[in-house]
Amino acid sequence: LVIALATIWGFAIGVWAVVRLLHKRPFSSVIGWNRRFSFSQFGIGCAIAAGYLAVSMTWSFVSGNAPKRSELEIGTWLLALGPIALVVFMQGASEELVFRGYLPQQLAARLSNPFVWGLLPSVLFGFMHAANSPGNQTYAIYYVVIATIMGMVMLAMVWRTGSLAAAIGFHVINNVGA
Repeated sequence: LVIALATIWGFAIGVWAVVRLLHKRPFSSVIGWNRRFSFSQFGIGCAIAAGYLAVSMTWSFVSGNAPKRSELEIGTWLLALGPIALVVFMQGASEELVFRGYLPQQLAARLSNPFVWGLLPSVLFGFMHAANSPGNQTYAIYYVVIATIMGMVMLAMVWRTGSLAAAIGFHVINNVGA
């Protein structure tokens, strides 16, 4: 899992290379309007995701569909949580750079319609998640739909704040929770 998630770091490297070498602008211009990463917005995104996960888990328990605990010992799980959280941070941030940073910026510069620059990257993000359920068409469709909706929510965060920070926080906590 760690290796699979780490391969997505190439997204960040690709965005950096294209922005610096092709567009001749600072990489920080993809992060936000003021070119700074806001830790307070990151924290807000984390809190929103934690609330979403709490509601989701509560619903799972109430509806009788609680997640099943793996056979992994809790100590081993806790030991792995730190490194996995770091990899998930890089993975989530890389996806945000592409799908809520670079693509919407490039599309908005060419097309003013928010349905194009807002919806298209979210749909692409959704389709990227179809592989989360190999061999099960129903769950693959579910993952595409849910990831597309989450993509739109995270893009709304970027649109509202002018920065990727809250969306990265939301994405990271959502993925760690998953």
